[in-house]
Amino acid sequence: MSEVQDIEYDMVILGSPNWYGKPTPKVIQFIRQYEKALARLPLVFFFSCMDCYQTKKIEQPAVYCDSYFKDQIIDSKKLSSWEKSHAVSTYLNNLNKISNTLNIKSIAFFKGRLNFKKISFFNALVMRFICLINKKIQPGDYYKQQDVVEWSKELIPNT
Repeated sequence: MSEVQDIEYDMVILGSPNWYGKPTPKVIQFIRQYEKALARLPLVFFFSCMDCYQTKKIEQPAVYCDSYFKDQIIDSKKLSSWEKSHAVSTYLNNLNKISNTLNIKSIAFFKGRLNFKKISFFNALVMRFICLINKKIQPGDYYKQQDVVEWSKELIPNT
């Protein structure tokens, strides 16, 4: 979606690939441009990313991590710098820096796709380096539709 119209929505769902712990620049621009309209509605946000960690149970907003990330709950005192940069709390803090008026009701994390041919030369270089130092991060398509369906059922009461 490229614009927000004056239509009554029950909620807004926004998603983005992880871009160094934040949404892509286009999504950030969209949030800032339509901040007032978005602040009036419940917002559900999802990231596609290659890694994600939970340090504690966060009550609000509701947090959903797909089956790749469900068991990655770590004591916050034992986080490596990599794990800190990919922690749910870091993503939420970065969203709040973009706009602290968003009414985020749920945030989800789905392991996405890593295809070097689909990203810029610089980002491909960075991701190739990350793949060398972190064997958990490898090119491929990790999308699981059943995880998205499971999460979406949590968003709509009585389904």
